[in-house]
Amino acid sequence: LSTIEVISITGGEPTLASGHYKLYEHIFRKKLEDNITLKIYTNLTNIPQDMLACWKKFKKVILVASIDGYKDINEYIRFPSKWSAIEKNINKYVLEDKIELHINTVVQIYNITKLDELLDWIISKNIFKEINLEILQEPEYLNIRVLPEKLKILVESKLTRFVSDPRLFKHNRNQIYELLLDMNSIDLSQHLNKFFAFSSVLDRNRQQNILNIIPELEPYRNIWIDYIKTTKKII
Repeated sequence: LSTIEVISITGGEPTLASGHYKLYEHIFRKKLEDNITLKIYTNLTNIPQDMLACWKKFKKVILVASIDGYKDINEYIRFPSKWSAIEKNINKYVLEDKIELHINTVVQIYNITKLDELLDWIISKNIFKEINLEILQEPEYLNIRVLPEKLKILVESKLTRFVSDPRLFKHNRNQIYELLLDMNSIDLSQHLNKFFAFSSVLDRNRQQNILNIIPELEPYRNIWIDYIKTTKKII
């Protein structure tokens, strides 16, 4: 333990795990906290004050915010999180001397059509020391390659400007370029019915509506509904 410089804590949601306090107490007893950086992956919805007090004893704390969209997009993907709570916590933690904010976004069919709004928000905040865009691979029906061709064209028209935007880190500009290439590399739209079937279950259980966040999908969902009525089965 005396040679450890960085401890990464992932989840689930690590702020809900009380077992972390035993680790912190052990480190404090050994008086090693001044040499250790904590890297914590969190949705930033609810961080207990006593946990924050423990974190502030360490050399540095890197909070990697798992945010997958702007406002209602994130609330849909990360139900039942509330955007107001996330932004409130971000504005609070950015003022803490020992806390460094990063952001990690999983790019998927649910957020790709509105990814430009999240990127604009990230740029406007200008507080994240590192930004990572990660393409979701599985389940395949949530992959960005599943988008119909017309929506891929829409996404490209929205995101192309960020490829040369100097306000983003160079590796983020490269990530956006690569995700556009990946999106267009193959047509997986045959999985669109599975996507709608999965989303309909979410919407029914959560009392949400996928069309509220991606209205562009409506004509394609109507085709899926007609298919169900005709075949009497859900893919």
